[in-house]
Amino acid sequence: MSREGPLFTTDVVRAELRTRSVRSSAVTVFSRGAQMLLLLGSAMILARVLSPSDFGVQAMVLPIAFLVKNLGNLGLQSAVIHRESLNSDDANGLFRYALRANLVVAGAMALLAPLMARFYNEPRVIGIALLWAATIYGTTFSAVQEALLKRQMRFGVVMKAQLTAVLVSVFVALAAAFAGWGYWSLMLQVTVMELTRVAIIWIVCPWRPSRTVAGNTGEAVSAVRRYWVGLSTSRVVSWIGDQLDRIIVGSIGGATVAGLYDGAKRWAGMAFQELYMSLSDVAVGSLSRVREERDRYRVYVRNVFLPILSLAVPVMAFMFVEARQVLHVLLGDQWLDADGFVRMMCIATFAATAGKLMQWVYMSLEQTDRQLRWTLVTTPVNVLAVLVGAQQGAYGVAVAVAVANVVLAVPALWYGLRFSPVALGECLTIFLRPTTAAVTAAFAVWGLSARLPDLRPDILALAVRFALFGLVYLTTWIALPGGVAAWRNLVSGFSELRSRRVRESANSGALAESTT
Repeated sequence: MSREGPLFTTDVVRAELRTRSVRSSAVTVFSRGAQMLLLLGSAMILARVLSPSDFGVQAMVLPIAFLVKNLGNLGLQSAVIHRESLNSDDANGLFRYALRANLVVAGAMALLAPLMARFYNEPRVIGIALLWAATIYGTTFSAVQEALLKRQMRFGVVMKAQLTAVLVSVFVALAAAFAGWGYWSLMLQVTVMELTRVAIIWIVCPWRPSRTVAGNTGEAVSAVRRYWVGLSTSRVVSWIGDQLDRIIVGSIGGATVAGLYDGAKRWAGMAFQELYMSLSDVAVGSLSRVREERDRYRVYVRNVFLPILSLAVPVMAFMFVEARQVLHVLLGDQWLDADGFVRMMCIATFAATAGKLMQWVYMSLEQTDRQLRWTLVTTPVNVLAVLVGAQQGAYGVAVAVAVANVVLAVPALWYGLRFSPVALGECLTIFLRPTTAAVTAAFAVWGLSARLPDLRPDILALAVRFALFGLVYLTTWIALPGGVAAWRNLVSGFSELRSRRVRESANSGALAESTT
């Protein structure tokens, strides 16, 4: 057997399916949690060493970097994983095609660097944009190998590589920041993380691209091109609505305001985003298996929606009412001016959960065409809101984003559920319990804040407020009608998601087998 043989045959995967599933799931959970703690810890330190302006320079480039990254290697990996048949010649053809395609995409970003600097009136953007472009292109050299490992359910290898890369990048960024490298510290963190992962994946993956080009790779390259174009269209449309606010804020407020706004947006949405990304594959897999059984589908929607909402909504509500204290404790006093942005982003993120969760419904019911059509509705609304809000400055943009998301929340649920087994009223009931409990707890903390003791250190005072918030939230959550039954459903939902995580990995491996 050739050295790369195990990556293209499924006999070993079939024989060790359960073992690999359990091992991959455990490693993934541990690695993701460890990565989050490392990144959170480093962000808290860097926020005190660097200035919001340093973060703002990075934030000015992030919208274009996100677009280029999504159009490039992430699309390529999806194409490789879902390829119906794959051999070494196909992989070699895809590798070479990716090098050419991503050179164009990354090259376009590099050419845009001077224009971005002129648009923002910020010359520091040029160097950051050029290094981002080079970094993104550098990741192309391991994109196929990483996809092959995922295709064989070797998620443990990939996640270990990612965790190692994050650990190295955190040390490099902190060292650079304390050495006075300023905004370059943040870009070094990105570059070191991405290229360290590239190097590790290249070493651990046995497949290597050959020097010669086989003559039977046309079908694979054509399939990737079709997949890439379709995926890119949806992502470009989504990108306009999701990132325009960052671009406008950077253009009208400068690097400091851009840093404050971007930091507020990321911290306000972190709880929901982390849970959403962690549970996405499991939730879609669970719903997909019961889509032909209306009653079970409705139960599963409740069991996957209720846990994530019950955890993420209270965090956003607490951040809304304690924005300044949270910023003071986590990031330092130089970030206190972001408190208004944090509050507006908490509202915006909460309202946006409706559209985000509907993506699970679209994918499980194979209605991605309707998902694209809804994106074509929301994008103009978001663009108009941002442009109108910009007339009142950066804070006006934040308010406009929050208002637009609130306006679109219920329509997003209505449209997403229109051809599903779940009624709109039933879904709104799922949202109602954690929302009511979170709002009640927020009012309780706000009303009692003047009577709470002035504790030191400040982190202790914040912990006491959070404990009070949590007590009121949990009590209200259970005290609402049907609370005990809902609690049992919540526990069963967590249990289902845990067991589904293992089974989903197994079924992903089975899918890889069936498509080989």
